[in-house]
Amino acid sequence: MNIKDNIVDSIKDEFEKNDTIHGKRYTYNIINDVYNWMTSKNKDVEVRILKEKSEMINVNDYITFNNQDKENEYVVVKVINKVIVDNLDELLSIYDVNRIMPGHTKEDLIDLMNKIYGNELTRKKIVAFEFEYLYSDMKNNKVLIEEINVSDIDINDEFFDSLKKDYDGFENWFKKKQNDGYKAYVTTNDNKITSFLMLKIEDENELYDDFSKPMRKCKRLKICTLKVSDNGKKIGDEFLKIILRKAQENNVYEIYVTLFRKYQSLIEFLKENNFEFYCYKNTYKFDIKEEVYIRKIN
Repeated sequence: MNIKDNIVDSIKDEFEKNDTIHGKRYTYNIINDVYNWMTSKNKDVEVRILKEKSEMINVNDYITFNNQDKENEYVVVKVINKVIVDNLDELLSIYDVNRIMPGHTKEDLIDLMNKIYGNELTRKKIVAFEFEYLYSDMKNNKVLIEEINVSDIDINDEFFDSLKKDYDGFENWFKKKQNDGYKAYVTTNDNKITSFLMLKIEDENELYDDFSKPMRKCKRLKICTLKVSDNGKKIGDEFLKIILRKAQENNVYEIYVTLFRKYQSLIEFLKENNFEFYCYKNTYKFDIKEEVYIRKIN
């Protein structure tokens, strides 16, 4: 076994350890072209005829796509949306063909589906799985982000030590979120949290009395907590995708976050992704106030 094989096995072992009750695992075979689209991340929707297996697969389940043309080549994805339609016309009214079959036309996709499924295409419904790329045999920088109950998280994990130090009352606030049934997105390594994202939807009745400027009455997505300590895996980019998807799903007007200026690298990341400084929050630490950054959606 060579070094590459050892890396792949260690990745698969880590994935197996983390893949518990949070999602079931399924397997499909794909042709080499589809494998290449997936590893290049040009494709994020897979289409199948609705059968027993495709009917069972749900959001938050994992699918391993094996390259049927080449041994030991695979891609692992997480299902983030599932759509069932009556025909290809309905499917293509929802998804751009390039998300299913990059670089091809609608006619190409229809022709391929007819060749694969024949008469079944007119007798059965079609299912489309929208997915997030996790890793493949060609990538050893796997990012596995899980959505879990905050009540299942140990506040005594050393990951939270800096947050306890920087934010007075953080531990009581966190316990309240646990009691209120909040969820969070996390990455782990050896059962230790390495990244953490918690979000909150706020309605028009939310008060912002401690902000230095008034906030218009609207629906917002608040980034309650965002910390990444596992560098080099672009987890911040993956968290941003989740944030934007949640904002769109909940039809919010804007996203906002409050943080201290000492988190300069996070501030720069936010600015690079269209967040702008809005005002100050009357929360003091390090003899400075928290800053409020906003990104408008609608």
